[in-house]
Formats: sequence, C-alpha cells, structure tokens
Amino acid sequence: MDTSVTSSSWKCEAIMQHLVHAKTIPAALPRHSQRGVTLIELMVGILIGMLVVAVALLTLSSTRSSSVVVNDVTRLEQQTNMTMDVIGQQIKQAGAMNVVPSLVGAATGKVEFENFAALNGADLGTRKVIVTGSDGADGAPDTLTISYSEPINGGMSQNCSGTNPVAYPLTPVAGPAPTATSQQVVSTLSVDDGNLTCGVIGVAGTTQPLATNVADFQVRYLVNDGVNPVTTRTATQVGANWTGIDGVEVCLHLTGESSQTAPAAPSFVDCSGNAIAADGRLHRVARNTFRLRNSASL
Repeated sequence: MDTSVTSSSWKCEAIMQHLVHAKTIPAALPRHSQRGVTLIELMVGILIGMLVVAVALLTLSSTRSSSVVVNDVTRLEQQTNMTMDVIGQQIKQAGAMNVVPSLVGAATGKVEFENFAALNGADLGTRKVIVTGSDGADGAPDTLTISYSEPINGGMSQNCSGTNPVAYPLTPVAGPAPTATSQQVVSTLSVDDGNLTCGVIGVAGTTQPLATNVADFQVRYLVNDGVNPVTTRTATQVGANWTGIDGVEVCLHLTGESSQTAPAAPSFVDCSGNAIAADGRLHRVARNTFRLRNSASL
C-alpha cells in the first residue's frame, strides 16, 4: 500500500471534521457582549416606569372627577325639573271643584260647583282657602299646603306623594266653623333633614321625599283682593286672609354632593337674593311662578 496516499486521505478527513465542527459549535461571544445592565441604567428604567404610572393615575383621577361633576350636574338638573313639574301640577289644580246637581234647581237639571265649605265654612259665593303656608323661622325653609276636590264617582287624583284624597280639613281653620268635611287631594311641601317632602300633615305614612340635598325652599304668594294691584307677599305678610291667593312663587335651592369638589364653581344668588361665594360644591337655584288656574271660580 502506498503510505503517502493513506496519509493524505487521513489529513483530508481531519480537515473536513474540523470544518463541520466549526459550523455546529459557535465561537464564544466576546467578553464585552456578556455584561448585564448597570445600576444607573436600572434606575433610569424604573424612573421612566414610575413616570408613566403617575401620568396614568393622574389621567384616571381627572377623568373620574370630571365624570362625578357631570353626573352631579345631570342629577341636579333632572331633580330640579321633576320637582318643579310636580309642584306646578299640584298648584295649578288648587281649588278645583266638582260640578254637582244644584239643590235649588235639581228638578230643572241645574248644576253648580260643589260647596267648598269644608275649608273655611263660608258659603258658595265666598272665595275659599285652597292654599296656605308658613314662613320658616330665622330663614329656614318655608312650608306650602295645596288642596283641591276629589272628582265625583271615584276619581283617580293623588297628591305629589301618591296619597289618595282624605277628609279635609283635619283641623278647622280660622273663620266660621266648617259645616262638613269633603274629600280633598292635599299636598303639604316642607323640608325635613335636607329633603323636600310631600305628604298630608297629620296622616301617618303619607310623606315621601321629592328632592334631596335641599338647601332652601322659599314660597311667596300673589295676592289679589280685587281692589289693589296684585302684590307678592310672604306667608307672614298674608296673615290670616288666605282667600285672595292667585298664584304662588316657588324657589328651590339644591346642592351637589358634599364630598365632591367642583372645579372653579361660580358664585350664585340664593332664594333670598343674597350673593353666595363659591364653596366647592355645585348649586342649582330654580325659581318659577305658578298661577292658580281655578282662582277665578273661587
């Protein structure tokens, strides 16, 4: 055998194995490519992460605060509109009387308004007491009572708290003694523990809240005596003569939630006409005048 050929073959095979081995096993990485993150780089990364989280939290807090303010504005607006609608509906009905057969002309088919004597004992030709009220002591909220007759043959009238007609008056008012009681729809509006409530004073279980967070409820009365110009008076100024009321002015003052801070809340004028500085809460002061649609027939 030729030894030179054998030696050459062995060298070729060794070279091939070396080449294959060099392709399958990568060379060791340089030392500088294997080092980790330095302390400064780690602190910078943590700082950037904390800034991102802080911005996200501030955005969330701002969004939540704006949402609370929007919800509070919506609540105040809806509650004010609903309450004024209910009060207006009751005031406009004040003094409504049923048409009944005339006792004098029953045989001829004549009719007349139901005698509203239950409220003041007067005869049919005298204006009746259908609206009364009282002023709150030392600027406290006022109280307002409205009444009107239950329709004949089982009407479905209810007051602002959903109470059915009651025998009224519960106690005689000043003036001639009532000859009888009649079924009346009675609504007494007053503020109790920050809530505007409606019910029949003296009848248990009839009071229901109409509005919450009520700061004030002021009532003024349009008085028409048929001689002097119509004037606006408080309950104290009306005194004992409640037979000449043609309309009612109502002012309702609601506030936002006490735990809420309203950004840049403006100053406002309260129900008494006083300028009040911003206190960080939202305020809604609504005023409306309701005329008694039945006053001409009383």
